[in-house]
Amino acid sequence: MKLPIEITELVLQMYRRYEEASMDRMQKVAVFDLDNTLIEGDIGEAVYAQLFADGVPLSISPDIYRLLLEIDRSRAYEESVRALEYISIDTVIEATRKIMRSKEESLEFGGERIPLPRPNMMMKELVRLLRFLDFTTYVISASNDVSVKIIASEWFGIPVANAWGIKSVIQNDRLTGDLQQPVPMGEGKVALYRQSTNGVLPAVVATDSILDLPLLQMCDPLGLAFIVGENDELIRAVKETLPFSVNVQVVPSVGLSDLHLHRNVAG
Repeated sequence: MKLPIEITELVLQMYRRYEEASMDRMQKVAVFDLDNTLIEGDIGEAVYAQLFADGVPLSISPDIYRLLLEIDRSRAYEESVRALEYISIDTVIEATRKIMRSKEESLEFGGERIPLPRPNMMMKELVRLLRFLDFTTYVISASNDVSVKIIASEWFGIPVANAWGIKSVIQNDRLTGDLQQPVPMGEGKVALYRQSTNGVLPAVVATDSILDLPLLQMCDPLGLAFIVGENDELIRAVKETLPFSVNVQVVPSVGLSDLHLHRNVAG
């Protein structure tokens, strides 16, 4: 899927502005969310479901996870990573690749089905264009760090060192239930970005979630903010809180996220 010509032109205009200002590569930065932004679907949920389907012992059942999602989505994301305690890094890598390479569209998970994530091809083309123009690209996600690094590097060409998720403390090549701080959710994404980079304001920020409003608020006042999907709450919040000079673009989602934990009516 090609980028719409108007988005390509906006990116090129921004690139020329940076070039005219003689800004180097470290000052040309793009930051992306992963789930339902670079990919359609949620890799954290999918890995959790895949491991469950493969019989890997997990500390949280599907029912408890769904309950946590209803009560506190942020806590649910944290607990889904803690549930990987004692699992080897290689097992998580294998599950991630298995999901991304699968020809199936969804996976049964405790009597329900969740979509298997796929790259959002329009966003993939955006990343490709930005990398061609020598922008430094980052991914910050609330999914587990192992899967985030695999997808960013192998499906989007973003260096492993520039991709961060919720990171467990590692012991003997196995994950533990202890999470490294800051946890990349909400303000935690901003804190992690600033801690891990030179803190320059990103020229491009892209996400689908209202939880990432603090990340969007970091955008260069003359930059581009991409909202993936028709998220009216996020669009409204962006219009109310971002400088008027930020160019906000809404890009389509193919709708895999609409399948999120739909009940398997057939049984």
